[in-house]
Amino acid sequence: MSHYPVRVQAVRSKGCAERPFVNLPIALARALDIRKGELVEWKIVDRRRLLLCRAPTPSPLPRKPKKASDR
Repeated sequence: MSHYPVRVQAVRSKGCAERPFVNLPIALARALDIRKGELVEWKIVDRRRLLLCRAPTPSPLPRKPKKASDR
């Protein structure tokens, strides 16, 4: 089992309440092949454990064939 300690940070925006923020270490993202823009969600296991889950990826839409005029 690998461990990736991170510190919870606070994000303060002008006129907004303070929000907690957790950064994903690059080593962890690479190990799990997590890509920029990928949708993930946190699930609460209990008060001490969170589970980060990948959202199901939709099937890619079929590509339209290129027209001869587009080439």
